[in-house]
Amino acid sequence: MEAKQDDARLYAPGKRCNLSKVEIKSKNHSTLIDGLFESVGIETAFVTVPGHIFIGLSLDIDPEESEDHFTSIDDLIFKAGKTWLPVEVTKIEEGFLQAWQTGAKQWREHAIQNQAAILLLHECWEIYSPVGFKAPEEPI
Repeated sequence: MEAKQDDARLYAPGKRCNLSKVEIKSKNHSTLIDGLFESVGIETAFVTVPGHIFIGLSLDIDPEESEDHFTSIDDLIFKAGKTWLPVEVTKIEEGFLQAWQTGAKQWREHAIQNQAAILLLHECWEIYSPVGFKAPEEPI
């Protein structure tokens, strides 16, 4: 099987498909991106609002010190003694700042109505065990 270049993205045709070739919904984006950040040591969370999910990134900044680092703490989430940056994963292609601003806006609008939650990924892992893939019958 030969890898091909298409639309500036590499993919290998076969049973498994490249993420650039499928429509990914916000929950899939959130799960994937949370896992990627966790794999490099950045603690993450799922941020939920009615009908939607996005991610939170732990900034490793004490909430009491966050005003020293940010012009507006309204764009942050505080939970479990940590400062979290809400990121709307469906806006990543528009730039990180836009993804952060959109996530912060959604959090503010829903948190004021008690319709927002932040679920720490490590706590989720205690409830839901990881699931692996079965080895492919054919080499990829």
